[in-house]
Amino acid sequence: MVKKVGFLHTSASHIATFDSLLGERAPDVVCVHEVREELLRECIDEGASDSVVQGVRDALCRLGSEGCVVVSCTCSTLGAIAESQSNEGLGVLRIDRAVADKLMTYRRVLVVVALESAAIAADELLQQSATQCDSPPSWLIALVPHAWSAFESGEYDRYITIIARFVDQMAAGYDAVFLAQASMLGAARLCHHPRVFTSPGHGVD
Repeated sequence: MVKKVGFLHTSASHIATFDSLLGERAPDVVCVHEVREELLRECIDEGASDSVVQGVRDALCRLGSEGCVVVSCTCSTLGAIAESQSNEGLGVLRIDRAVADKLMTYRRVLVVVALESAAIAADELLQQSATQCDSPPSWLIALVPHAWSAFESGEYDRYITIIARFVDQMAAGYDAVFLAQASMLGAARLCHHPRVFTSPGHGVD
């Protein structure tokens, strides 16, 4: 039987990234992608409305119908909604949960986001991880000005450059840096901090 893992994205730009990551780690596993850009836009505008929840549920059902037994939601804003839809037939994990758990071993963490909705989601996720930790870290969630507009306009190199420069200016005194959106993966190699974490690789693992 062919093994299939599903990915729920809010940007088609993630398809190549996750095909590559899964191909390196588990070449016998097939990626199935579902892209729902409108769900992120709607969630930014209206929050976790009934319409957004239903849209996430529909996307997960489609991935399940394709034979996926597990799905990862690569959008941090929608991660909690997606995980709430896990059931016996389909396991759902947000892509950033693995990094959040790993960060609990540090003392001070800088969490970098480009969207306010991602800031809220990251804070809630870290609080969940902290409840499982005897001595959780402190963290600061920092919103990078002007970054998301660059991403939306398709200027990816500019997007990751803005993020990396922001990190280099802000990260002194922090033990670890978390680039909390999957879209920030490319910025990690441009940052000078020695411990910069991104969600895609850890989440796929």
